[in-house]
Amino acid sequence: MLKYLIILIICSIFTSDLYAQNNQNFKNDALIAEKAKDLYKELRCLVCQNQSLSESDAPLAIDLRALIREKLEQGKTKKEVIKYLVDRYGEFILLKPALSLQNLILWVAPLIFLLIGLIFAYKFYSGLNKDTNKNNRLSEKEKKEVYKTLSRRTK
Repeated sequence: MLKYLIILIICSIFTSDLYAQNNQNFKNDALIAEKAKDLYKELRCLVCQNQSLSESDAPLAIDLRALIREKLEQGKTKKEVIKYLVDRYGEFILLKPALSLQNLILWVAPLIFLLIGLIFAYKFYSGLNKDTNKNNRLSEKEKKEVYKTLSRRTK
């Protein structure tokens, strides 16, 4: 009986050390998984183009998720992983590209087109009202002709 009690105590001592080590690994894995999920949401699938890596099931997206996870397990920061992927695939991989001189036209063009559209709409509708008011008025001669035509039809 004493022999079994000693074996039980020894086993419990060793398993607690093993559990503590695994628990630390789980904490690191959870931290890496959280960072990876954040990166998956920030990066674009190059195949699907308008989906993030977390939304895509394309084979390339699966490979990129594995690559991101691998880089994070190597101890790289999120910024280092993003820089690595941008260097490798270009800024297109970012769902929200950074504002720079290279892509400034992409940020400003919608505002320019909106402004041009508003100017055209204003010119069109303001010109439309002026033309319709001028054309709606009949001269005295035209009024007499309309009156004569209508009076003939009523008789």
